[in-house]
Amino acid sequence: DKRGFTVKMHAAGDYSVRAGLDAIEAARKANGASGRHHELAHAGFVTEQDIPRFGKLDAIPDFCPVLWHPSSIIDAVQAATGERGKHYWPTRSLLATGAMIAAGSDWPAAVPDENPWTGVEAFVTRQDPRGLVKGALWPEEAISLEDALKIYTINGARALRMEAQTGSLEVGKSADLIVLDCAGVRGRGRADALERLAARARRAGSSIVAMLDGESPALSDLALGCRTADNWDSR
Repeated sequence: DKRGFTVKMHAAGDYSVRAGLDAIEAARKANGASGRHHELAHAGFVTEQDIPRFGKLDAIPDFCPVLWHPSSIIDAVQAATGERGKHYWPTRSLLATGAMIAAGSDWPAAVPDENPWTGVEAFVTRQDPRGLVKGALWPEEAISLEDALKIYTINGARALRMEAQTGSLEVGKSADLIVLDCAGVRGRGRADALERLAARARRAGSSIVAMLDGESPALSDLALGCRTADNWDSR
């Protein structure tokens, strides 16, 4: 922190999350507000006492929502931890206390592609976006589509300290954007709207306008018509 590096730590259990937050707190006390958004990757189990610390310390929980939904992984976690295993990935609670969540894909280690829409859907529904496993994981922690899109866009840019260049549509920023044929998403049922959005985005050619730095690449250059940069999950 003192030398200007942003540190990213892997922390899945609540003890490792607390240790990571303690380290960031020590850096803040030693160096003041450095402007470095240190990250805890995954940050799955977070105790009630530690949830508000993310916002206070400007620490970023870097979630992989495409992984954390009902699945064999979650079944194994719950078998090992019991009732605690049902309270995994407190997204809504973190947002409510001012945490700036970012999103990653964990590709290629654990998922078949970097498609952001499956992650967006999992954030909103807390269900398996591929429809392979039934049920929902801690549905009380589901978030809105608007919040999910912010996590995948401007929050990722802020995490990288690139919000002046990208992450939102503003005068002077890089013109990286897509326009999807998703009329009517607002005002409809959240899960149904997201399902339509994700399904349309997965189909090649569903993007009716696409631009990278102000240029319009061929739709064939866009992965499934929904990703406009190699590093979408961090932008």
